[in-house]
This record gives sequence, C-alpha cells and structure tokens, in this order.
Amino acid sequence: LLLLSTMSSATITIRDPSDSANLTADASDNALTADWNYTPTTYQTDAITGPYTYTNTTDTIAHATLTASTTDTSVLVIPSSSNLTISDTTILKHGYSSDLYQSSFFGLNAAINIANASTAHLTHTNITSHNGAANLYAYGNTTLAIISSSTLYSSGAVIFSSGTRGSGSEINFTNTRLTVLPETGAALWFGNVVASSHLVATTINTTSGILVIANHSQVTQGFSYFADSAGRAEATITVTESALVGDLVAYNGSVIRWAWGERSEWTGKAYSGEGEGEGMAYFAVELDGSSRWRLTGDAMLKNFTDGDGTLGNLDSGGFTLYYDAVSAANGWLNGTTRRMKGGGYVRPATEGQL
Repeated sequence: LLLLSTMSSATITIRDPSDSANLTADASDNALTADWNYTPTTYQTDAITGPYTYTNTTDTIAHATLTASTTDTSVLVIPSSSNLTISDTTILKHGYSSDLYQSSFFGLNAAINIANASTAHLTHTNITSHNGAANLYAYGNTTLAIISSSTLYSSGAVIFSSGTRGSGSEINFTNTRLTVLPETGAALWFGNVVASSHLVATTINTTSGILVIANHSQVTQGFSYFADSAGRAEATITVTESALVGDLVAYNGSVIRWAWGERSEWTGKAYSGEGEGEGMAYFAVELDGSSRWRLTGDAMLKNFTDGDGTLGNLDSGGFTLYYDAVSAANGWLNGTTRRMKGGGYVRPATEGQL
C-alpha cells in the first residue's frame, strides 16, 4: 500500500473594516475648513439627540448596525450616569452640524456622545463618521471610553470640557486602529481638561503627522474662545506594545505626559505651538528600557526619564533633546551633556529655552 501526500500552501488575508473606507468619496468633506468668525452661543441650545439613547442605565448592544444621517443628530447618545457595553457592532454617521460652537462645546452631531460620568466599553466595533462629524465625543468629569479591537475612521478622538476645566476622564484603546484624515487633525485632542489615555497594541495613522494636541480648546488656534482662560489641558498618555509615528503639540501652557513601555517604538518629536497662556508648554517623556524613540526634531522636555541609562534606546537623527536640569525627575542626568546614537545630544536647556 502506497500512501502519497501532497504539500500545498495557502494565503490568508486578514482585513480591517477601515480598509473598505471610501477615501475618495470623503475628499470634499476633508477639504472643508472651520469658520469661527461669528458670535458663539456659549450655553447649550440644541439637545444632544440620537436614535439610540441610554440614560441612567446599564445595558448591552451586540451584533448590531446603528446609523444616523440627520443634521445635528448623533447615532448613539449616553448622556448621564450610564454604563454601556458595545460589541461586534457597526456605527455609521452621516450629516452635517449647523453650529460649530455647539459641536465643539457639547458634541452636537458626534457619532457617539458620552457625557456626565457615563462609561462606554467598545470592542470589535467599527465607528465611521462622514461630513465632518466627530467620531467619539467624551464630555464631563469621570466620563470613560474604553475601546478595544475596534476601528475608528473620522476626524479624531476628543476629550474636552467647556467652561470650568473638568478632570478624571479617560479614553483608552486596545488592539485598535485609529485613522484621522484632516490635514491639521490630531489622533487625540485634549482641550480644557485634565484627562488620560492608554494605548495598547494600537496603530494610529494621521494625515497631519500629529498624534496628540493639548490646548485650551479641542480645535485649531483659530478657535480662541478659551484663549484668555486658565483652561489649559493636562494629558497623560501611556503607550504599550505599540509603534507610533507622529508628534506631540501643546499650546498655551498645556501639559503632555507621554509614557512608553513594553517594547513600544515612537518616531516623532515634541514641540510647543502658538500662544503663551500660563507659560510655555510642558512635556514629560518616560521610556522603559525595552522601548525606543527616534527623534525627528529637537525636543524641549521638562521631565525625561529612560529605563536604559546608557541612552541606547534613543536614535537622535542628529537632533538634540533638551531637558530642565533643575527638575528633580532629571536628577539622574546630573546636568550633563551626553551623546546619542545618530550624532545628537541630550543636554541641559538654557534659561531662555525654559
């Protein structure tokens, strides 16, 4: 008895839901620019409404397709003290906003609006928004958005407080891809808020090359309503098991704390945008010994810590990393200047740079 066996090969293609996004169809929307040249109404004039609203409740959505296409309407609204778990779901938003200030202050027209101590857990979910609508808008103290194994296709994720600066909010991503197409849009935008974000095994693609913006608002410097307030943002972002390319930008005395661990890689730089606010922007960067940073420009850091005391995990690209020699967090550098791979240096900042 002769047994013959054959060897064969197979190709398996793994597709991401955002691979099918029609970028050409969105080109006209992506070209739109915001016009803030009108008097804002600083109180809420439009109710945040949508076909799927959950108030003061705990509930679950699974294996569903949720859509909305009406102007000034969200798809999913979680307005107050609710806990919602969403899985294996597609959320699709079309339709413009009639008032940019209402959208900015209160999340009018966002695909998902989470507010006022509510929590949303999203897994294996695809959120796609068109016509300039925000994708996910988190508002108010202790509001949480926890996202894993999902895809977001939009103008970016926003954490923002209007009026008095709020604190305690989070937006977290695990095994997720975030694609942001506007030319000036950041992947994560923190405005007038003290908040945090955790990124685990996550990929971010931005047209702008900006990963994080912290400012007194969540939109461009052309939006200056909070310019004279003390509403700077303080953002703490922790990244693990991820490789990200892009920059950190802070305006008007805002703070970005950027911590890397568990074999993560970052290619980018940190720099201050326009404005003076409460002083120049403040950056704190922390790497563990397994993570790497490839600089694409000079960086001025208030605090810098590195689990690799030899700085072997830094590739300078010929640029300089300046640090505040007075800061206690930088005591391990002892005010010294040290050479990095690529010909650049880690050196103390001058008084004029701080």
